[in-house]
Amino acid sequence: MIRFLISLLLGLLVGLAFGLGLGWGVFPTETYGNPASSLAQQYQDEYTAMIAAGFQVDGDTSGALERLAVLGVADVRLHVQQVTERYIDASRRLDDIYNLVLLADALGVLTEKMEPYRGVIAP
Repeated sequence: MIRFLISLLLGLLVGLAFGLGLGWGVFPTETYGNPASSLAQQYQDEYTAMIAAGFQVDGDTSGALERLAVLGVADVRLHVQQVTERYIDASRRLDDIYNLVLLADALGVLTEKMEPYRGVIAP
C-alpha cells in the first residue's frame, strides 16, 4: 500500500513538473495589443454604458468623450445616440438607459425616442 501511495505521489509530481514546464517554457501565453475597436458590438455597447454610468457620477463630458474615443468610432456622439437607441429598443436595464440618455443629452444628441427617459436620475 505504501509503495502504491509513493508511486502515485511521484507520478503526480512528475506530471505537475511536466505540465508547468510545457505551460511556462515551451508553450507560453502570447498576448497581443488588442485595441478596443476590435471588440464585438455587444461589448462596445457595454463599455459605452459603463462610461455613461461614470458620467452620471462625475458629469465630466470631455472625460467621457476621451474614454469613448478609444473605441475608434468616427463620430462618438453618433455612437452614443445609436447605443442609447439600441438599449431602448432592446428594453435593456433601465439604469443603463437613464445613464445613456443623460450622456446623450449632455452631448446634444437627444432624440424623440429618448425623451421619456430624460431627467430621470438612476438610483
